[in-house]
Amino acid sequence: MKKSLKVALLALIASAVILLTAQNAGNTGTATYATTVFTNVSTASATSAVFRNIGQSAHYLTYCMGGIGNFTATMFLEESFDAVTWVTIGSANISSQTLLAQCSVLQAGGYYQNVRARIANNSGGTINAWYQATSGPISFAPSGMNTTGASAPITCDQQITGTLASGAITQIVAGVLTQYIAVCSITVSLDGAAGAGIVEFYEPPSLGCNTIPTTSILAFDTTANTPQLSTFGSGVGTIAKGIVSAQLCGNQTTGVTLRYSISYAQIQS
Repeated sequence: MKKSLKVALLALIASAVILLTAQNAGNTGTATYATTVFTNVSTASATSAVFRNIGQSAHYLTYCMGGIGNFTATMFLEESFDAVTWVTIGSANISSQTLLAQCSVLQAGGYYQNVRARIANNSGGTINAWYQATSGPISFAPSGMNTTGASAPITCDQQITGTLASGAITQIVAGVLTQYIAVCSITVSLDGAAGAGIVEFYEPPSLGCNTIPTTSILAFDTTANTPQLSTFGSGVGTIAKGIVSAQLCGNQTTGVTLRYSISYAQIQS
């Protein structure tokens, strides 16, 4: 009788342990952390304190630059095992124009003992930055990178076709103040033998296309041997929104009519 009772008690304890283990399986929590990193920093360089370690593996540095004037700087996310030797895990260039703040997010993935943010080469702009982190994993590297940091691949979902008369300056895509224009491909065709001239698709420095272009996303000279059909792709260029807005303009002096087909996207900044 005593032996049977002991066996029954042991069986009951074993079942309870199994039950408790099953109840615990899959119960997880995600820790998060956020802090202000820089407030109105305008010095040439600055380094933040080391961020609190909560076991985070996803890191996000949100930053904005503004001020009266045109400024540039570089933002860094850095990690260190011993808080002495620092290694960059993410960096991005940042710029601003008068009264037009530029903001973006720099991200990095992976667990690191110490993480901090740093500003370098600030030409005089005012920078604010905030750090957010979570213990939820993300990939070590973002899906894409550009000059300003992490970027998803651009999908051009807009198409525009038209003509450019020789000697004429034409606005092809009107600008929107809060958007960039990304051009994925341009196809041009000439309706006859071209003379010596130039074909140019560009961003004007101010509102309207009748100003000297400062940023060309595509420009080439023409001669009598220039093919009548030419295609340029694999990401032609991106036009940044300026003090007014991003615009895409065209100009050509080939002596014949030019037809264009442009694949592009207007992206909210």
